[in-house]
Formats: sequence, C-alpha cells, structure tokens
Amino acid sequence: MSKTEKAVISALVISTAIGFFFLAGRVVLARKDAIGIISSIDASAKLTDKTPLEKGIYFNHSENADKLNLNRTDLKSIRAVPGMTAATARAIYNFVHVKSGGNVTDLNDLLKIKGMSKKKLKAIEPYVTVMGGHAGLAAWGEKLNLNFAREEDLSALPSVSKKLASNIIKFRNSNGNFTFIEELLDVEGMTSATFKKISKLVTTQ
Repeated sequence: MSKTEKAVISALVISTAIGFFFLAGRVVLARKDAIGIISSIDASAKLTDKTPLEKGIYFNHSENADKLNLNRTDLKSIRAVPGMTAATARAIYNFVHVKSGGNVTDLNDLLKIKGMSKKKLKAIEPYVTVMGGHAGLAAWGEKLNLNFAREEDLSALPSVSKKLASNIIKFRNSNGNFTFIEELLDVEGMTSATFKKISKLVTTQ
C-alpha cells in the first residue's frame, strides 16, 4: 500500500471518528432538551383550568393543594381565612376580582392594597395562593355540603363562629354524615336563629 493510499485511509478514519463524535454530542443535547420539554409538559398538566400561568415558572401543585385560591374564591371564603378581618377580606376581594379580574399572578401584588402591610401578607401566606389550590365555598356553588365541609368553610357561613364550626365537625365525626340539614339543630351551640340564616346555604347531598 502506497503512502498516498495510507494517508487517504487515515484521513477517512479520522473524518469518520470526528463525525461520530459530533453526532453523539448532538444526540446527548437532543435528549436533554426532550427531558426538559417533558418536565415542562408534566408541570403544566398539573395546573387547573383557571390557574394563572407565568412564563418559565412552575410550582409544586401539592404544596398549594390546601390553600385558598384568591382568583377563584368568594368573599365569604376569604373572610374565613385565620386572622382575616371583614375589612381586609373585602379589600382583597375587590382588588383581586373587581380591579384585577381574577388574574393576580403574584401574592406580593396584594401589597398594592391600601392598608396591606408585609406583616399582614406574611400572616395569610400559609393559607392563600393565586396558583393552584382550591376555591373554598365557591367550589360547591351556592350551597355548602355539610358532609365534606371543613371547619374553615363552615365558619365562613353567617353567624357561625369557629367554635360552632368545630362543634359541627365533631358532631359529624361522632354521628356520621348528615342526612338532613335539620340535624344541625342537635349540634351544641346551634340556635334556631343561626339555623334559619344558614339553612338555604347548606346541603347534605
């Protein structure tokens, strides 16, 4: 084999090796891109149909599952948030639903509300969110199901204190699900006046 032939063969081998190296590199990069896309799709799939989206930002849905979504809820549910005053609840509701159209994407936007301080916002952060979460009383429409309601949901009803809400939960746990709303009258602390106020707001089905 002549020197020329050897040189040509060597050049072909080197070219082939270089080509394979670049091909392998492209495959690795493509695989990383595919994994990134799949992760993004998976994260997006966990969002609800009314969850505000922010470009490039995803969240752990499970972390917000027990929080009240301010964009999807009602005034009564906001009022039921621990430590929430009637005035602050009204201010938050007006800002989120009237001024912002239920499209708040960052809780820090609540600082734009007159009277809302960082301290107040920090106090409600464990209970509210603007991404994921649940709709509170709004999830059941006009009536609250007594057999699925939480203490926070019940205390949002007219004239129902946290103590009475707790008693309703205890009664349900001890006696099983409610069959008729009139059974509420057997709950300790429930008066005829209070029952009359909430009777049209609750259901057992």
